[in-house]
Amino acid sequence: MTQGVVFRGRDEVIGFIREGFDAAATRDEPEVRNAFSTTEWGVYEYTSRGTVNRNRATAFAKRLSGGRPIITGVVARIVGLVMGGKTFEIPVCFIYHVDPDGLIDQVNEYVGKRGIPESL
Repeated sequence: MTQGVVFRGRDEVIGFIREGFDAAATRDEPEVRNAFSTTEWGVYEYTSRGTVNRNRATAFAKRLSGGRPIITGVVARIVGLVMGGKTFEIPVCFIYHVDPDGLIDQVNEYVGKRGIPESL
């Protein structure tokens, strides 16, 4: 995801998350590294692992292109060819805020430098 992209509303957030998960053909159970919360704030850190599906990676790259023809037409296909079948391991951390009604009203997600599994 491009830095600073803002998703507003439940449908936009869920749509982006589903498309991101769909880029993987298989996704292993996340390895939870840390979880901490108070009544107002929480932190959840985990490692995401799986295998990339070429067709799904191409479609996801097109989604991120913002409709720019060069990315949609060429680069997205290259992304799919290069990434298809590769395994991934990505450390992820998100921080969330809970409003007075007990609902999450803010989420900031941070993705660390990816580890390179032996299969890459």
